[in-house]
Amino acid sequence: MQDQLIQTLTDLVRINSVNPDLSNDGQGEREIAEYVQGHFQGLGIPSNVHTVKGDRCNTTAFIIGDDPNRILLMNGHLDTVGIEGMNKPFTIRKDGDKLYGRGTYDMLAGCAIQMGLATYFSEKPLPHFIGIHICGGRRKSQYWYGTFGQSFSYHPSHKTLPWNFHGAHGRGHRYQS
Repeated sequence: MQDQLIQTLTDLVRINSVNPDLSNDGQGEREIAEYVQGHFQGLGIPSNVHTVKGDRCNTTAFIIGDDPNRILLMNGHLDTVGIEGMNKPFTIRKDGDKLYGRGTYDMLAGCAIQMGLATYFSEKPLPHFIGIHICGGRRKSQYWYGTFGQSFSYHPSHKTLPWNFHGAHGRGHRYQS
């Protein structure tokens, strides 16, 4: 499992997902969102890429388990900071037991773990449902997270969930900080 997670993280870092609101080098998240969706589709897990604006995209997936009244919702984001001043920004660097690279700690490693959990639970019995929402950006969160509730509205179990996405969760990050 560890090797798979490292490979997934390496693949995610390799794809340019620089936030165009933070850098002129940003191209949006379409390519990385489609990569994530391809992972879910390869496992037979229903998933979608949602275009929010231009090449700014979210990916959603839903793993069906035994109890529709027990739902675990996971969230992450794919956009990263600008690459100005970075040496080899699309390459993972290993130093001992640590991995370094653009977006590895915020938040591509978390997305890789969610993808790994999807792999694990696609092969094992799952006692509850899992909803995965991996959004393109983290600014103006209500705009990005709003697609999550819409994505799964066709599942009857969701009538028990309060689809409330409030507040301005957005934070700016620069690789120096």
